[in-house]
Amino acid sequence: MPSVKVTKALQKRSDQALESFHKYYASIWTEERWHNTLFPALSQPTRYCALLNQYVNSEDVLRALQGSENSSEDIADFNLPQLGATGESSTSKAALCGLMVKQKSSEKPFPTPIQIELAVTGTRLSHWNMDGASVLAAHMLQVRSTDQVLDLCAAPGGKSLVLAQTLWPSLHASRELESKQDVQNFESRLHSNESDLSRNKRLAANLQSYLPSQLIDTKAVQIIRIDGTEKSAVDELPLGKSGYDKVLVDAPCSSERHIIHAYLKAASSGQIAEEMANWKPSHSKTIAKTQAALLITALKSVKIGGTVVYATCSISSEENDDVIERTIETTRKERKRNPDSTQHAWKIEFDTRFEDDESSKAILDSMTEKTKYGRIALPDHAAGGKWGPLYFCVMQKMPYKSKKTELRG
Repeated sequence: MPSVKVTKALQKRSDQALESFHKYYASIWTEERWHNTLFPALSQPTRYCALLNQYVNSEDVLRALQGSENSSEDIADFNLPQLGATGESSTSKAALCGLMVKQKSSEKPFPTPIQIELAVTGTRLSHWNMDGASVLAAHMLQVRSTDQVLDLCAAPGGKSLVLAQTLWPSLHASRELESKQDVQNFESRLHSNESDLSRNKRLAANLQSYLPSQLIDTKAVQIIRIDGTEKSAVDELPLGKSGYDKVLVDAPCSSERHIIHAYLKAASSGQIAEEMANWKPSHSKTIAKTQAALLITALKSVKIGGTVVYATCSISSEENDDVIERTIETTRKERKRNPDSTQHAWKIEFDTRFEDDESSKAILDSMTEKTKYGRIALPDHAAGGKWGPLYFCVMQKMPYKSKKTELRG
């Protein structure tokens, strides 16, 4: 976290930015919540869970999680809402949704992932430490083993790993060898995108460190580099317009918790964090334009009837619900300008299956709170999980029929 030499002018600018920062977020979350619970919770270290790499032996992974200081009693399953094939919901297990996630009863983090030797294909890393809310956001896409999936803003790769483990459960190490199919015969694809070159390279290296090599070699998993904010982006995607069943948009955002941590670390040593000194209330409005452009690309790239999950780690409504609202309005204007165009003959609807199912909603309520269009996990949640911040909204791209079309039909 960068810090700079303190001058009177810089100190004044930093103090003004901090005051403005508090004022802005208190206006969103109320003075009482912001100062009494939310800001203090955001100031604490991030809590991580562990996404187990099921492409290596589970006993080796659990041994890596326990390390030298932890016992298995400290580690518990991390529950996720799941809609089964029949439409009935139940707490997810590895056999059902292709994920195995663990959390600790203590605040102590899990050990750093370790290399695990495989019989034929070298080594793979044991687990991925990530915020439990991030796992939840990727999981809400509800991918199935035949889906064509796009992770539009994939770096550093944790959410792509969540998606991959759900797409290819037959490759899990727990499955009997004779039951595994040749991946070339699989219908599913995962395209993990990152436009920044250095982050794209990191994404590729990370996925190669966790996934079976045949997924990369056969391009079942493909790392791509496209600027999703460009109007031409959807035509550059491997499956193009309306080519994907599911799309995840984990959009770049203000990352306020990072700013708070940088400020506190610098302040503890009498320094000034550039992140806080340079912060302005207008930043959210500026970045929201990028987020809305990414979401439009996602919606154009998904099939009619397909699902898009939009997510950020921001606590600003301008970057969350307001982006959804802006996107709805943009699609309405496009339909109005081109009423007879088939490319605009769709609308956004919100997937309420989790909300309608009692057991799924109970899991969501234990981690998140509802917003106008989606949900947000915040570390001051009453349940005490200390997850987030992470906002997500589950959308479906549905056919739109104008009155003129209905009359003709």
